[in-house]
Amino acid sequence: MSDDIQVKEAGTGQWTTLTDATSQVDGGITITIPATSEFAARLSAAGPRKYLVLIGDLNPPEGRPVHMLHGVIRSWKPVGDSLVIDVRPAATVEDMQG
Repeated sequence: MSDDIQVKEAGTGQWTTLTDATSQVDGGITITIPATSEFAARLSAAGPRKYLVLIGDLNPPEGRPVHMLHGVIRSWKPVGDSLVIDVRPAATVEDMQG
């Protein structure tokens, strides 16, 4: 998927765009990032903190509505030179607010 991927720790700061990430949506949401990326290091050090995720085209062609997927990072694991992140869809607005 070529959409933009943004992440943020729940209840804090600003959204960060992951420029080195790819996403796959098919029966679930998976994000893959290089294991050496800044966010991979932050996520690995964070432990069980709640991270929110937005996936969508932030600059759609004129006339096309913005479609966003909202989720919460459930787990992650190293796979080769990458970190594979499992995202569960957000169930409620409160879920996305942290």
